[in-house]
Amino acid sequence: MTFKHYLNFLSLPTVGKIRISEPFGFDGSSFKVKQDDKRFGRDVYIADEEIELEFTREEFERLNEPQRQLNGQVIEHASLGFDYLLDVFQNEGWEGKVEHIIEDENNVEFIRGNFDMFTAIVSFDSIKFKIIQDTNRELIKRLEDTDVNAFSNLAIDEREIEPCNTVDVLLKALPINQNSQWENVGSNTFADSNIPSKAITAFNFAQNITKYGINNTLTFFENLKYSPGGLTPEFATFKIIKATTKLSEINVKHKINMTYSVTQGAFQGPGVVALYLIYGDTFDATPNPRRIILYNDSFPSGTVKNVTVNQEFEHTIDFIDAGESIWLYWVVFGGLDCDITGNVISTSTNITAISTAIDTVVKGIRLIDLVKHNVKSLADIPVIAPAFDVGGEHYDTFLANGYLLGQITDKPFNNKLSELINFVQETCSDYQIKPDSFEILPYNDFYTNVDLGSFYELPNSDQNTIFNKRYALTNAEFKYKKSSSERETNGANSIDDVHTETQKFLSDAVNGSLKVEINHIRSAPLIEQARQRAFDNEQTTSLQNDDSLFFLDCIRLAPNTRSGFVSVLAMQVQDDGTLKILNNNLAGDLTNFNWTLLGFKVGASFTIEGQENAGTYTVLSVDTSVVTLTPVTATPDFSGDAFIKVSWVLNNVLYTNRTTEGFETITGINALTGYSNLMYSWGRNIKRWYPYLATATNFKRNGKIKTTSFKINGKLETKLFTETEVVSDSADIINSDISDLKVLTPFVHSVSVFADFEAILQLVKDVEDLKGFVRVKLIDGRMIKGHIKELDYVWSTGELDLEIEERFESDYMTIVKDGDTIFVNEVGYDEKIGLNKFIINGIYVLLFDNNNIEITKPIRYTNISINGIVYGDLVEFSDAMFNILT
Repeated sequence: MTFKHYLNFLSLPTVGKIRISEPFGFDGSSFKVKQDDKRFGRDVYIADEEIELEFTREEFERLNEPQRQLNGQVIEHASLGFDYLLDVFQNEGWEGKVEHIIEDENNVEFIRGNFDMFTAIVSFDSIKFKIIQDTNRELIKRLEDTDVNAFSNLAIDEREIEPCNTVDVLLKALPINQNSQWENVGSNTFADSNIPSKAITAFNFAQNITKYGINNTLTFFENLKYSPGGLTPEFATFKIIKATTKLSEINVKHKINMTYSVTQGAFQGPGVVALYLIYGDTFDATPNPRRIILYNDSFPSGTVKNVTVNQEFEHTIDFIDAGESIWLYWVVFGGLDCDITGNVISTSTNITAISTAIDTVVKGIRLIDLVKHNVKSLADIPVIAPAFDVGGEHYDTFLANGYLLGQITDKPFNNKLSELINFVQETCSDYQIKPDSFEILPYNDFYTNVDLGSFYELPNSDQNTIFNKRYALTNAEFKYKKSSSERETNGANSIDDVHTETQKFLSDAVNGSLKVEINHIRSAPLIEQARQRAFDNEQTTSLQNDDSLFFLDCIRLAPNTRSGFVSVLAMQVQDDGTLKILNNNLAGDLTNFNWTLLGFKVGASFTIEGQENAGTYTVLSVDTSVVTLTPVTATPDFSGDAFIKVSWVLNNVLYTNRTTEGFETITGINALTGYSNLMYSWGRNIKRWYPYLATATNFKRNGKIKTTSFKINGKLETKLFTETEVVSDSADIINSDISDLKVLTPFVHSVSVFADFEAILQLVKDVEDLKGFVRVKLIDGRMIKGHIKELDYVWSTGELDLEIEERFESDYMTIVKDGDTIFVNEVGYDEKIGLNKFIINGIYVLLFDNNNIEITKPIRYTNISINGIVYGDLVEFSDAMFNILT
């Protein structure tokens, strides 16, 4: 094959395109395809970027038209453009742009690539370069570690592009299991003497906080108090919890080992030793449903006794709202003619509760939009990612950093493509950079059912077959790099985390490993911690420095969705009749939340329920710490702290994080509601890796993939309404259950064939675009079929070296005719051209293309269905095959 050669001086438009002689070194040029062992995508090179081309001052064949040189001299022979190349080198440096263009014998022209000016080596009469074949691919690779601001409307090269838009997302609070504990220090005594001023005694010696999990966990300075009469407000000091969020399923356990003695005289009325549990927004010791007596020993006059109490008292409270409290204490009451003394040997209190904070509205950027913007910032090409784009499985995935969780959009949202693109591993996907697009596809789509052609092995080929190292696995490890797995100090919160890491054991016969490590955060506990920091005005600054990337699986929010909460808040009626509500109570001992993150705006309808200032309002203004309301049906007349319920319709909030939606069953986590990203638990993520793992277990068909470890919580089991089986995070995987999912066998074949230039030019394009397979007829008569892992085609010899991953095909075959196309195992062939003939050898059937190369391996005719029919008679089968080919 001979070519005409041209140089197009993009940096010298007045010179433009000139014809040159063949550069020295061109005869070593080749097509190449490379697939990294850890990648599914392939890099395709029409020009070998390792080949060095040399250009000299010499002149060669005569041209049909003259050519003007840099010094004005006109020549009649083709040069190598030396003077122009040298000028670009000296004046444009590595910013210089020169294309190498070739034209084949059929006058088909294509750009072989651009000179990599930085590799230039210049001597007196020679200049050498290497070629950059695909400008966009090389450009993206050079810039992949460059920070790109998602809100910028300018690309790196100053092109105007569309910045990323944010979307309001209702981020529902994660219910968090919390625990607080108290104990006493040493022994303690109490007494109720006949002194009137000490007629009533109250105590709680479990005042030492040993575990602080519930906000706010309280203690008290005096663990023993006296009162002249009645269950007085003085005993309100025995408050142990003041909730800053809604607490539900509250379990109170109080354990005590004590003795006391009673000598009851002629006092009119019984004495008592009792344990009180009181909860509510105010301390109220009068009998009511929120006053619980856990222990009650009353005794009439004349009682003399000694008592030992060594037991645990337990009570469950359905819920308390933010601003409400819990009190716990013992009461000893005997009166004027009674003497009660006691000794507490040991005592402890343990409270568990589910804390649910206020839902907030955050700003999110759709994942596909962020990827498109990043790629567009580096190179002017589109992103093709069907699974992540409109209608795709992962389309409603939204991203936020620390700023966006606090709705801060005037700060840069920087991201590097090299780090961002890591998300493809989560779904067993990969990317491939093509000349005109950036593709993101799942594993199977890099191994499609498209036949790209057939070849004969060269007689001198050094054909060999080895095992595919990427599938020789001892272990497979799947890990979210950022999770609660290293934060055990977070207590029950961290223990509920399922987005952590797990290891699977496959075989002890090899020594390889698969490591899938995800950069972004799916952990619901970590997202909740960051969300609460953004919601707390006092912690917002600390969150702003958090560059972690949070991923949220979201769903559409129903129109007119209401949001709200219950709390004790300070209100103030203004002179003009408007009402202000602060973000805390007057004492300021709750969370200073941010009103602007709740999803309503000026003009929105706002409702207050409760005893004070109840009615509907219109939002007049909203600030971080105060909302001002104009009455509509209300007549506000109360200023001060009040226990109220507030609600509103969410304004322009289109999405919310998916929690229980779509799930029929969720077990194994404490927060059965409100848990985000369950569609991306490791059990579900690993299902997407089943085709890969199926190849890795090809030789262990009756074995299993054993779960050897799971941090922290591997108990999660989920089932969608559309599923028939539960998906378990830590369950072993039975190899036979996934064996039919593999697309490759564990073999790699290396072979050399012959092919003409234009055929290989098309093959390389098809490998890049169609990602199908090739067939090779070996000298020994075998036919191998596989997907190209590496390809090297030397133009000067026509020799094509292939390394192909063997394609898996079942022992069963389907043949279906649709119009003029015959589909064999879902691979389409043109009638009489792609599928040319068949041969029956005993009970075995072979299919051939028009190059007389087998399309499939020999298969029993009883394992073949033709248009849905399996024939038990060979003659009937043969007739059916003739009919389908005619």
